[in-house]
Amino acid sequence: MYLISFGLPMLDDMWGYDGFWIYFEFPWKISLDSDSLTGLAINLSNLVMILSPLLLLKGFKPRVLGVMLFLGFLHNSRLIWNLEPDDIMNTVVGLFPAYYVWWLSFLVCGVALWRAPAARA
Repeated sequence: MYLISFGLPMLDDMWGYDGFWIYFEFPWKISLDSDSLTGLAINLSNLVMILSPLLLLKGFKPRVLGVMLFLGFLHNSRLIWNLEPDDIMNTVVGLFPAYYVWWLSFLVCGVALWRAPAARA
């Protein structure tokens, strides 16, 4: 779901990968304002998602990784609720489907890893 979201349309002239690169380039101009911290948190959630197969191979606990991805899902949902009241419907409809597939991928992976059976030693 996560990778598929990059190839889906988002907004009028924007694709999922465009949205990813906007936030990827954003934190290099870090300050302590809320927009910079939001961009940093979004990038950290993307980094955890991208590195999750490697982290699992290196012995990272699936439940911990699942909780981290679920927290990424919760944080990334604030993008919808942080809109101006006049723009909510246009933006919520316009983000479909790339944003929602990307956003839900955190929920699906997080819940799946959290519910994964613990490895026996």
